[in-house]
Amino acid sequence: MRSTLFRFSRFAFPLALALPAGWLALDRPDAAAAVVRERATPSATSLQLGGTAVGVLRSASGGTAVASVVTDAVGPGAPAKKHISGVSYENIQLELDLSLERPVYDWIGAAWAGNAQRKSGTLVSLDLNGNAKGAREFKDALITEVGFPAFDAASREPGFIALVLAPERVTSVAASAGKGALGARSKNWISSNFKLDIDGLDASRVIRIEPITFKQPVAGESIGQQRENTRAPAAIQIENLRITLSETGSDSWRAWHEDFVIKGNSAEKNERSGHLSILGQNMKEELARIDFSNLGIVALRPKAAANGVGQLEAELYVERIGLSVGGK
Repeated sequence: MRSTLFRFSRFAFPLALALPAGWLALDRPDAAAAVVRERATPSATSLQLGGTAVGVLRSASGGTAVASVVTDAVGPGAPAKKHISGVSYENIQLELDLSLERPVYDWIGAAWAGNAQRKSGTLVSLDLNGNAKGAREFKDALITEVGFPAFDAASREPGFIALVLAPERVTSVAASAGKGALGARSKNWISSNFKLDIDGLDASRVIRIEPITFKQPVAGESIGQQRENTRAPAAIQIENLRITLSETGSDSWRAWHEDFVIKGNSAEKNERSGHLSILGQNMKEELARIDFSNLGIVALRPKAAANGVGQLEAELYVERIGLSVGGK
């Protein structure tokens, strides 16, 4: 018993001495400020294109300046000599919903159509009151990737667009004083609120569409004595669509697969078109629409389902895609 009391007193007595000091410290303004600083403060980022505010992003990151390291050989047994020769800027990753202004979606649509456009703009960090805290300008950025998350009839997750930009240059600038534009009310969609239509197919039993991804990598090239490389767009890459549907009611999909893949009737005239509608809460309002052109079926695979209901996964290639958002 004495041993237990001794062990307790060894810890309890110093703790008793420390606690009042801590309470007194919290009464001091500087100590209170330190506690506040330790808390994560939510913020938003406003996007400007061409000097015009186009809305508030879900998130923004990247754009760091990175030097290229050159290693020079100096002979056997000696450490290599290193130095930097040039600078490049990491890609900027943005997440956005459907509430931004038309120029953003037009920029994406132009990239999808093969008309890569360079845009300059500003990312303005805002506090909870909409005051500008800081800003970064990016110059001559190209869209290199656009991604939509999976559409799933059983999911209640909010959806968003992931946008990746390759800038020529990123610089920190002083934020304008006063309030920043907080933009329109956030307009997310729910992953289960979608409707797929493909010519000649029964898509009413589609359960899930895997993430949709567009990519257009850029290659850097050095011009003259410039320390900063310029970037040029490469070939467009659109990943195959992977669509899960109930085996019940899949006759039209099986018939197309039989004709297109097994019988080999896969000319352009046998390809199909379709679109994916992103719907509002009432499942009637079309918030956005992704159009697919020159669809061809690649495979129709059996897929196990947890509830025992038979499912199929259809894999389709797509040559061209288009985007419209709320008529934008």
